[in-house]
Amino acid sequence: MKLIVLSPSFYLFLTMLLLVWQWKRMSGRRRRIALGTWVLVAYMLTTPFVPLWLISKWENKYPPISALDDTDVYTIVVLGAGHDYDDRLPPTTLLNGASQSRLIEGMRLAYRLPNSRLHTSGWSSSNRIPTGEMKRRAAIALGFPEERLSVQKEPHNTKSEAEIFAKNHHRPADKVILVTSALHIPRAVKHFEGEGVSVIPAPCHYLTFRDNEKSVKALIPQLKYLKTMQGYFKEVLGFYFAL
Repeated sequence: MKLIVLSPSFYLFLTMLLLVWQWKRMSGRRRRIALGTWVLVAYMLTTPFVPLWLISKWENKYPPISALDDTDVYTIVVLGAGHDYDDRLPPTTLLNGASQSRLIEGMRLAYRLPNSRLHTSGWSSSNRIPTGEMKRRAAIALGFPEERLSVQKEPHNTKSEAEIFAKNHHRPADKVILVTSALHIPRAVKHFEGEGVSVIPAPCHYLTFRDNEKSVKALIPQLKYLKTMQGYFKEVLGFYFAL
């Protein structure tokens, strides 16, 4: 249900149905205005200009991590993002794109910080292997020391990830590095700090890049930008309404 509420494609489809339903009752001028407005909005949402401009403002709220004191003790918290199931495949392949990016960034930081542990998080909606456990297995498969890993398997959303970490896993002597997607990190930081856990944000899995070359392909509508906008709406609403 939440996906429908946040989905721009759902509202485009709904407004098109309403337009078709009211078509015969509208004058010629109103038809042109309504159809032109629908086409303009659909074009803006299916090309990168508006979606990526909005997302870039959100992704740039926290800069990438640069220098860290490698003598300090850290807990590197890698938030969940999802994975698939297939007994034929290794855990590294089963993680989705966001999960892979978050785990790689967490491991990169952990290798730079010898006095750190890597803490993976995430549940399973189907009561199978939780995302946190799948990330732990993937890290081991990539050669990360098992004794430096910990996991929480219960959280079903960002708010519960913060609550469970603060209650069960937070070691006050450790500095906490919070690793998650750049679009997601403002909401994640808000939840963790709301639980009294001061964090160092470590954004990754960026959707916008400053130095990409512009191409005429950007003028061609693509449905993937509707999904991008859905992710943006989810983060903004979640940030302001503590979801």
